[in-house]
Amino acid sequence: MRSALMSLGLAYPIRFVTGYAVAVLVYIALAALAQEFPSNSFLKAVTENQALFILAVGTLTAFGKTLVRPMVGSDNVSAWLEAIEFTLDRANLSKLQRNLIWQRVASKLVESIDLKRELSRERLQSSAEEVIKESAAQDGGEPPAPES
Repeated sequence: MRSALMSLGLAYPIRFVTGYAVAVLVYIALAALAQEFPSNSFLKAVTENQALFILAVGTLTAFGKTLVRPMVGSDNVSAWLEAIEFTLDRANLSKLQRNLIWQRVASKLVESIDLKRELSRERLQSSAEEVIKESAAQDGGEPPAPES
């Protein structure tokens, strides 16, 4: 049941609600037009297939951008990049050190991306740990401890 609900888009509640709210509003407008123009076959078909119309328009409105955009990486990659950014924010590094680490992270990601399948969490985590270790070795010491 849970996987069925997730496949309907409930993992993104704001996007889901917005998409289907727009679909309902469009349906209401088309139903009002159907009252004014009863001979129009398109408006008649929309009002006869209310659930199908709302489902189709709601899905396209909510997830249309994700359906047509090019896939750069998975949500796991985005989550790891946000985690690295958070860690760097707490590490008190100079701008140059941050840029060097991001350059290394980017080069490791580019090296490890396989366009035919997603990166696994373990692979990305090991790449991030490897970059941090290499950075510490090149800087001649341990990476700074995060502030508490």
